[in-house]
Amino acid sequence: MGTYDTIGGAPRHDPAFDHDPPCAVCGLDPYGDFPEGKSCNCSECLVCGGVGDPRCFAEHGLTLDLYLLDPDHRLRNAPLSEIGAEYRSAGTKTWRRVGLQYRIAGHTFNELGESWVTSTEWRATKC
Repeated sequence: MGTYDTIGGAPRHDPAFDHDPPCAVCGLDPYGDFPEGKSCNCSECLVCGGVGDPRCFAEHGLTLDLYLLDPDHRLRNAPLSEIGAEYRSAGTKTWRRVGLQYRIAGHTFNELGESWVTSTEWRATKC
């Protein structure tokens, strides 16, 4: 028999352990059952099927669409150069990396002007 606390001979139930740990990428609840109610909307890795695994960025080429994330998501509030931000104009196939030579490299996605976000797709390639 195991060594665990019991109440009246039955295993003790602690509701604090009823949910899964937060997502390692965004810090939100993967299944939406945290009391705060905010759930993870990180992309599923096309290679292994994992969700919220930071290793998928480096090992499997996983990316996250920045415009799909909550405005308070940490990747939307980190400098574009630090998250390996890439962009492409609507209707094109070529992604361009935001390098340090870009004036916007030190800005966050949330700080970009209207012209940068309305006609351009954005994604993060680093977690």
